[in-house]
Amino acid sequence: MGLVTAIVLIVLMTVFLMSTHTPGRYQPAAPPDTNQVSPYLTHYLAPSFYNNIQLDEPFELVVEQKGLNEIIADGSLLDCQWPVDLNGVTFQAPAVALLPETIMLMGTVNFADLPIVMTIVLKPKIDEAGRLYLNFQGVKAGVLDITFPAKIIAKKVFAAQVQATDDQDNDWLKNLAAAVLDNKPFDPVFLAYKKEIRLTKAKIENSKVILIFTPE
Repeated sequence: MGLVTAIVLIVLMTVFLMSTHTPGRYQPAAPPDTNQVSPYLTHYLAPSFYNNIQLDEPFELVVEQKGLNEIIADGSLLDCQWPVDLNGVTFQAPAVALLPETIMLMGTVNFADLPIVMTIVLKPKIDEAGRLYLNFQGVKAGVLDITFPAKIIAKKVFAAQVQATDDQDNDWLKNLAAAVLDNKPFDPVFLAYKKEIRLTKAKIENSKVILIFTPE
């Protein structure tokens, strides 16, 4: 074996190992039983959210990482069932890791029967004008940084999704695409239980996020 060939093989092996590495923080919740909705959503999060909104006063909502991952694994809140197939690429076992000022969105992508854990890193913040920045930091396949090609693919996916939805329903999708791809801020005002509320503060800590909402 020549020196050049050996170097190429070493590089390829290194890339393979880096891309197939599973991050230690990747701990997806077990899929629930069929038709079972997350107890964390039905018994804590939804009632707490609803009761506080009725008071028409600013309120605090603490979301735990473990409970959030149970909700994500359930899929009903996102109106989907895992795994999800996108043009032959399967996405499954999504999970969130919460660190100080950081959100890590993770999931397993199966491409050509090769499972790779993808990680999207965000450092959200709310500016003085009350606008929310997602502060997209990058994308990794295992520990390999693939931010540049991932953004190209994401632009095509967002464009296809916008085309596939009605003009009246895709404003949020356009805002999300701009927030992720171009780091553009957006007004964090949401309609919940027929009332508009604004996210005025978000403090991300280890394994939890503390959200402050104010009625509009």
